[in-house]
Amino acid sequence: MKNKVFALIFGIGIFAGILGGPVIARAANLSVLDTVAGFETLLKGSEYVPHDRVAFEIIQPNKHVQQIQAIAGPGGKISSVIDEAVTTRAGRYELYNVNNPDDRASFYVYAAETSAEVSTVQVMKNQRDVIVRIVDEFENPLPLHEVSLQSNRPDDRIEPHRAATDGNGIARFVVTLRQPGQAVLTATDETVGTTIAMRASLEVGGKSIGSLALAASGGDERVLVAQAATQVASFEIENLPATAQMNQTISFRIRAVDAFGDVVPGYRGTVRFRSTDPNVQVPEQYTFRDTDLGVKTFNLGLTFRTAGEQSLIVEDADDDTINGRRIVEVTGSGGNQDGGTIRITKPATGTYSVNTLEVAGQAEPHATVLIFDNGQQIGQVQATSNGRYSFQTSLLTDGEHLFQAQSNGARSAEVPVTIDSTPAQIEDVNLSDDFVVPGADVQLTIRSDTDLTAVQATVGDFITDLDPDPNNPGTYVGTLVAPGREGSYAINVILTDRIGNVSSALEAGTLRVDTSAGGAGAGDGNTIAFNVPSKVQGVSATPGPGSITLTWSPATAASGIKNYRIYYGTELQSLNQIATTRDQSTRWTIPGLLPGTRYYFQVLAVDANDNEGDNFSDVVVGIPLALTDGLNGAADSLQGTNGLLQNGGVVSGNGSNFALCEPGPCPQAGFPPATPNDGPGVVGMAVAALLGGGVWRRLKR
Repeated sequence: MKNKVFALIFGIGIFAGILGGPVIARAANLSVLDTVAGFETLLKGSEYVPHDRVAFEIIQPNKHVQQIQAIAGPGGKISSVIDEAVTTRAGRYELYNVNNPDDRASFYVYAAETSAEVSTVQVMKNQRDVIVRIVDEFENPLPLHEVSLQSNRPDDRIEPHRAATDGNGIARFVVTLRQPGQAVLTATDETVGTTIAMRASLEVGGKSIGSLALAASGGDERVLVAQAATQVASFEIENLPATAQMNQTISFRIRAVDAFGDVVPGYRGTVRFRSTDPNVQVPEQYTFRDTDLGVKTFNLGLTFRTAGEQSLIVEDADDDTINGRRIVEVTGSGGNQDGGTIRITKPATGTYSVNTLEVAGQAEPHATVLIFDNGQQIGQVQATSNGRYSFQTSLLTDGEHLFQAQSNGARSAEVPVTIDSTPAQIEDVNLSDDFVVPGADVQLTIRSDTDLTAVQATVGDFITDLDPDPNNPGTYVGTLVAPGREGSYAINVILTDRIGNVSSALEAGTLRVDTSAGGAGAGDGNTIAFNVPSKVQGVSATPGPGSITLTWSPATAASGIKNYRIYYGTELQSLNQIATTRDQSTRWTIPGLLPGTRYYFQVLAVDANDNEGDNFSDVVVGIPLALTDGLNGAADSLQGTNGLLQNGGVVSGNGSNFALCEPGPCPQAGFPPATPNDGPGVVGMAVAALLGGGVWRRLKR
C-alpha cells in the first residue's frame, strides 16, 4: 500500500511537478488483447507512476465486476495477465482504472469450441419439436453452426425447422415417428464434426405399448408421444472398453432400462459407483435430470489402478437391487505408473513481492488436481476439458515456498519461490549539518537493508539519489541542496528493494535553512534516530453482537506508544475504514458491524511523535454475531494460527471452521500476475509540497 503514495499525491491535484507545473490526471495508454473463453489475456499500459500499484475493475458481459491489480515497472509501463477464470463468459468486457475512470479499455472474449458434454438435446412437450443447443464448456452459445439430427431408425422422418443455430446457439427440428417402438435421437454439430453426448428419446405412449396418436397435421402419419415413466429394472453400461490400461482415464455411458431393455426417460433416481478395484477412481454419485432422458455419459470419469479382471458396478442409491455391471481386463503394460502427466507452468521460480500467487498448469482433462505448499495440501481444483487448471493461493507468509501439484498419483516437479512482501525500514538518518544557509550542500547518510536498488530523498523541490557505500553494506550516501528560501524543511525518503517493494519515510529528518546560519554547526553532524513503532503481534478477533473485539500484544517504540490504529473492511484489498484507540490499551471493540458479514482487520501502532509503524499486523478475520446471540457467550476467538489467514485459507476457532478460500481461489483474488520482478530502477518522484503528517499518513495507507 505504501507504494501508492505518489499516485495519491497526483490524484489530489494540489501538488506540483518537478518542473513546477500542475500535475494533471490523464488517461494512460491502456489496451487488452481479445481472447477466447477460458484463456488468459494480456493487459498492457504505459504512462503510469513507476512502481505504483494500480487497481482495475473488469465489467463482464453479465455485468459482474472483477477487480485486479497491477504494478507499474520502472518506466511506468504495466504488463499484467488477466486470468482465464475471469474470461469464461463470451462477449465484450470493459476495463477501467479505479482511480481514473477515463483510463479505460475494452476487449472481446469469443466463445470456445463446441462442448459435446455441455451441449444439449431436448424434446419439447408436444413430443414433436426437438431443440439442440450448441454451447462451449462454459455454456456460451455458438451461433451459425450447422446441426444435423439422426434417429436410430431409418423410417423416422426428421425435418429441420432451423438447422443453423441462432444467437442462443439453438437449432430446431420436427420429428415424426412412423413405426411403434423407441427412437433415439443423436445430434451432431456438422460445422466442427462434434457429436453431442446427450441423446433424446421418443417412444410409444398412451394406454398401452403400441398405441399411437394421430398427427395434428392430419393424414395417415402417426406421431408417437412420450411413454409415461416406467419402472427401472437395471442399468446398462455402454461404451466401456473390454480392456484398459492401468491409470487410463475412460469415458462410459449409463442407460436406465426397464425389464424389456428399453430406456426409461422419466428416471430421476440417484446412482452411485463402485468397483472390485480397491484403488479405482469413479465418478461421484449422480442424480438424473429431466434433460438426461434416462441416459447419462460420464466423460473421463473412470480410472482403474489395479491390474487384472475388474468390474465397474452402478446401482440405484435407494435400491441396490437395481444395478448394472461390466467387466474390464486391466493391464499394467503401457500404463503410466505415475497416474498421468501433470506440470506447473505458473509461478516461475523466483522472488515475489506479493502475498498471493496463481498456481496453474496442465493435467489430464477433467482430472482432480491437488495443490501443495511445503508438503501441505492448500487446495483442490478441477482441470478443464483441455487439461488446464488454475488455483489462487490464500495469503502466503514471507519466506520460502515449495509448490507441487498432484493428480491421479502423479506429482509435478517442485517449483521453489520466495515471498518477500515486507518493505525495507530505515534504521537511522544522518545529516552532515541540519542548520545551513540557502543553497548549501548537505551530505545525507541513511542506514537500511543491504539489497536496495533505489534510495531517494527529497527536501523542498530537490530530489537526490543516494548511492550505496561500498565500505559499509546497508549504508547509502547522497548530497542534498538546501532550498533557496528560509524555513524548516522535512526530509522524506523512499526505499525500493530488489523485487519492487517500496516504502516511504516521511519527515525522516528536518533541515533548517537560515541566512544567519553561516558556517555554524558545519560538520557537527546530526543523527536522527528513526525508530518507528514495532509491528503489532498476536492480534485476535472475538465476535460479539454486531461487533468485533480485537486484542493484541503491546508494540514498542523509542518514544513510547501513544495509541493504535485499526484498519478494517469487508474486502481484504480495501481496508479503508479506520478506528483509532484512545490510548496504549491493547483491547478495542468496534461496534455497528453487520452480523454474519466477514470483516478483515489489521493493526498499526502510533508512537508519541505520531509516527505509525511501517508494517501492518497480520490479517485477522471476524464475523459479528446476530444481535440476539451476544448473551449466550458463544463467541469464537480467532487467535494465533487460528486467527490468521494461513496458506490453506481456513480460519478456525473453538471447533468452528470458516472456509475462506477452499477449494478454489479466494473471492478477494486480483493481485499482480505471477511473474518474477527483476527489480525496479530508480523511482521517478516529484513532490513539491507535503500535507500535514496526520493527513499524509491517512493517504499513504
